[in-house]
Amino acid sequence: MSNYETVKDICIDHDAFLLGKIQEQCRGNQIAFITSPTSGAILGLKDEGQLLYKIDDLNNLWKQLITDAIIFLKQKDTREEYHDSMTMGTEKLCNFLTEFQKFEPILYGAVNNYRDHIAHVFRVYFLGQYLITKAIGFKNISIGKCENISKQEKEAMWCIIALTHDLGTAFEKILEINKKVRGMLQEFGNITVQELGYSYFTQYGPFSEFVVKFISSDIAEVHDEGKEQLPGGQGGNKAKKFTTHIQSKYYQKFLAALGNFNHGVMSSIILMKELVFFKESDYKMDQTKSLVEEDARQFMIRREILRSVASHSCDDIYYLKINNFPFLLTVCDEMQEWGRPRLVDVLKRGESSTKLTINSFNHKVVDYRVTFDFKSKPSEQEIENAHKEIIKYCLAKRNKWQNVLRSAVSLGTERELTLNFEVEDGSVTQHQFYSLKHTNPRDVKLSPESEKLEEELKPKKVS
Repeated sequence: MSNYETVKDICIDHDAFLLGKIQEQCRGNQIAFITSPTSGAILGLKDEGQLLYKIDDLNNLWKQLITDAIIFLKQKDTREEYHDSMTMGTEKLCNFLTEFQKFEPILYGAVNNYRDHIAHVFRVYFLGQYLITKAIGFKNISIGKCENISKQEKEAMWCIIALTHDLGTAFEKILEINKKVRGMLQEFGNITVQELGYSYFTQYGPFSEFVVKFISSDIAEVHDEGKEQLPGGQGGNKAKKFTTHIQSKYYQKFLAALGNFNHGVMSSIILMKELVFFKESDYKMDQTKSLVEEDARQFMIRREILRSVASHSCDDIYYLKINNFPFLLTVCDEMQEWGRPRLVDVLKRGESSTKLTINSFNHKVVDYRVTFDFKSKPSEQEIENAHKEIIKYCLAKRNKWQNVLRSAVSLGTERELTLNFEVEDGSVTQHQFYSLKHTNPRDVKLSPESEKLEEELKPKKVS
């Protein structure tokens, strides 16, 4: 990775920086899967306002990018003799997105600290495109043992991963809505109610379990003797044959996440259900037929997209390296805080301001800071509320990072991932800093200790 440089000292509190970077790539025709009309739409986005206020433009661009990415991946599938523009399913997926947008205003009022998930996915896409291009290189992204997926295909994969990773958010939040409705009705008179999502597993349980098996699977090479080994083993001059096998740890983790309507897993299910591109995946369900090399390659492309989407919100999944899509989606998703309104912002009280500072980012180190402040002068009560909210945010993010970077059962010696994360609390007069420095699971430094921060959340005693 010597041809790539560390991203240093980048501050992002507005969409203009990343929008400018993706527009530079479009002007130079540097992203192979993006067609001229889509490139024109990206170049047509102006930087005078946040992306949040350009929803109509983003809706059209979302469809264009997803369509371009799928068509490009299909064109690279050597098994298809004829290539056309029929993406089969993008209309249904776009309709789902539209209905989600109609439902989203309900979530702002019903779910504590609910955040925007429309402009957010574009910010995650642009951020990842910039960081991967500059600091890692798409060609260096690892996808299991599969080494014959091109840089251009990986760029198309990243587009789909980033733009669809939150499609299942509404399903996850339904559990919180159910809890509040149930609590209110019980206070009124113990009224029973059929909860939202009650019939989901009756209707879609078998399909959902298949998707979980699919994203939990890997490929293995099959030899004439009937023995299997990971791709890369000696197979002579004969055409290689492959099978798929379920990785039990992924299966158990994703299955548990499904039971909680985890939005990453639900997003991968939505993609499989709506897009024919995923429905046409080759997956070995019995012993009668093996996969040829291109079958296996195409399986890995589709599985990696869906696994990345499912993994980003599943803290049971742990990471050893930076240069893989599941981790890159997770870290870009966590970094993206600027310009995401909370309920307090929607109500136009004490509007908050956030800034991302990337101190260092390369294939071995992630070092970033999120700064919270106010755009206008807040009241004393708003300052106190914001201070507590920032501490809760910090504790939650520390917990997530320690979970996903925890000790690995195997291959722990291959860990090449240092993460430094800092929160700057600008809600108080003298800014406070809360940091996590994670070199490995036995070398984690917290400042101040989480117990001290938790003490600040406790109600103050009145003398």
